[in-house]
Amino acid sequence: MRTRRINSPTGELHGWRIKCPGCGEDHVIDKRWNFNGDVYRPTFVPGISTTGCVSFITNGRITFTLDSTHWLRGKTADLPEMP
Repeated sequence: MRTRRINSPTGELHGWRIKCPGCGEDHVIDKRWNFNGDVYRPTFVPGISTTGCVSFITNGRITFTLDSTHWLRGKTADLPEMP
């Protein structure tokens, strides 16, 4: 599994958690993003912007734009498996 569902305290969908291979941190993509529903090969639309990282997640792979600030800038990598 490359993404995990996160529920609010009331049990409703809050969003999805991924592990970023660029910074090594977990990021939460909230329910405002469109998700294809595939936890093994997730696609989220539109792109995602976090501190120092702009990326696009398509079919379980993450593409970092050239303005990302870590070692994977301008590259595409598989999303790591979630424990």
